Amino acid sequence: TGDITLSGAGGLDTGAEAASTWYAVWAIGKTDGTTHVLLSASFTAPTMPTGYTLKRLVGAVYNDAGSDFDKFECQGTGPDRDFLWPDNDRTINTYAATRNTTAAVQTLGASHAPAVAKAALAWFGGVMGTGGGQDVYVIDKNPNATGRIVMSTPASGRLAAATWVNLDGTLAFDYKDGLANDWSSLNVRCYGFRIEI
Repeated sequence: TGDITLSGAGGLDTGAEAASTWYAVWAIGKTDGTTHVLLSASFTAPTMPTGYTLKRLVGAVYNDAGSDFDKFECQGTGPDRDFLWPDNDRTINTYAATRNTTAAVQTLGASHAPAVAKAALAWFGGVMGTGGGQDVYVIDKNPNATGRIVMSTPASGRLAAATWVNLDGTLAFDYKDGLANDWSSLNVRCYGFRIEI
């Protein structure tokens, strides 16, 4: 385990703990087989402790405004790891009125995902307005450009759906409605993120 109040192997690679900051979790090792964990604000080049020459990114943690690590669940066994917020998902945007057929950019906030995230688990939930029976499209930044249906709505009532969306390196993706006057309200939230290790 890593302790951000410590310095070096088993702790923070350099500097002092910072609140509201993402930290990369690195597995580090020596050629003699010694292994440890290292926390770093760098997701590409941590400052390695003396004698440690081997490293691999294994995760990410968010140190919140109170200097506490946010709870998360990690899933996956391949090169991709999914980090899910079990009880404190993040609001991306809340619309009290309808959107329209023009694609709207949705940018994740600083606490939603680290800059290296390749995808986000986006949740869409809303209440239908007078239009009814329309779709919400999400437009992946990479590799798709035409968009895909996230949810097909009934003529009235509430509906919610979640989907993984590819990001563009700036923690952003697009979405749009099928018609201009569908939703009386629509919420877009982030339930987690994906990184490649």
